[in-house]
Amino acid sequence: MQELTSVLQGFSTLNLTQIGGAALMKRKDTKFVLSVQLLPGLLQQVQSHYALLEVEGQSIQNYRTRYLDTHDWRFYLHHHNQRINRIKIRYRSYLDSDLTFLEVKRKDQKGQTNKSRKAVAAIEASFSSEQDDFITLETDVNSNHLAPTLDSTFQRITLAAPHRQERATIDINLNYRDLHRPELQQLAIVEVKQGNARQGSPLFQALKATGHRPLRISKYCTGIALLHPELKQNRFKSVFLQLNRILHGSLVQPAA
Repeated sequence: MQELTSVLQGFSTLNLTQIGGAALMKRKDTKFVLSVQLLPGLLQQVQSHYALLEVEGQSIQNYRTRYLDTHDWRFYLHHHNQRINRIKIRYRSYLDSDLTFLEVKRKDQKGQTNKSRKAVAAIEASFSSEQDDFITLETDVNSNHLAPTLDSTFQRITLAAPHRQERATIDINLNYRDLHRPELQQLAIVEVKQGNARQGSPLFQALKATGHRPLRISKYCTGIALLHPELKQNRFKSVFLQLNRILHGSLVQPAA
């Protein structure tokens, strides 16, 4: 971590206000997974192309997420079955800025991610009437059919390209409540988010040049598959095999 912190100190910085349009609520996402030990070298390569988000003086922010799903695991199974139009519903707390949102995240037929969110006071055990209205407006799901299914925490590094519609997030130290898998903390999930996927991305190119290839991975589906091996998950086997390679075989794919 000390080496990573040292590299981050070499970046120019911006704050939440300055990140502005780079928030990219509508975007094209490409994910990569690599060993966290490789992060310092990767970030050094692209240091001149990005600015680093700082919140309250912190360059690595702390997040908490609570995912919700239906009793028949609709959102998980839609993702597993590669349904073209699918959603996730979650609470997300940005702990360093003391902000929490109820979010609906959609993936459309073009592979574009669209996110809508509503500010809330905290992650709640039940929905308020305003939150019910938000879910009704944004989805075809009855909020009475939703229940918490997964809680996670992680830390995030956020980069923004000053002159392009591009943002990148790097998630580390992933933890799931009720699931003791410390080897997950050896992974870094890098997500390149672009308003126009055809434009050049120095981070994307640096990852590919070092032998990394895009990987379709969901933190939600990974956690649910590990916690609930009884659920359908054959289409995630290739993801777990790739994670095993990154972790030198230390993460075992749960039985189908």
